[in-house]
Amino acid sequence: MASVIDQAIPDQAFEILRDRIGLILAEELAAQYILNSFPGNAPKVFVERFAQIDATECPVINVMLDRGDYDNQDPTTARGTFNFSVDVYTTAASKTGGVRGDAASVIGLHKLMGICRAIIQDARYIRL
Repeated sequence: MASVIDQAIPDQAFEILRDRIGLILAEELAAQYILNSFPGNAPKVFVERFAQIDATECPVINVMLDRGDYDNQDPTTARGTFNFSVDVYTTAASKTGGVRGDAASVIGLHKLMGICRAIIQDARYIRL
């Protein structure tokens, strides 16, 4: 049977949103690392990375589509609700200034999670 669709199917809204979230996080995190004088480099931001993350790469952010539910579908339109995951990976030396590495890593993780949340919920990004 020959193909009946004779036009390229464009990127779907969830693909555009996922990529936009990744770009926003990459740009804003780079700025936050400068504004807050954080040590080291800003996190690398990936979109839909499935390869294992090595500790030497940290800090790392991975933006992934988690779930999409459609309603009100017809042959020309569909409305949907999509959830995205923003996974944050950190590491720390075994002992940093008297703080155990696991504790230092979690503190860094929570800091990054808070910054990511603040970026994504900023009113200027209400319409991606």
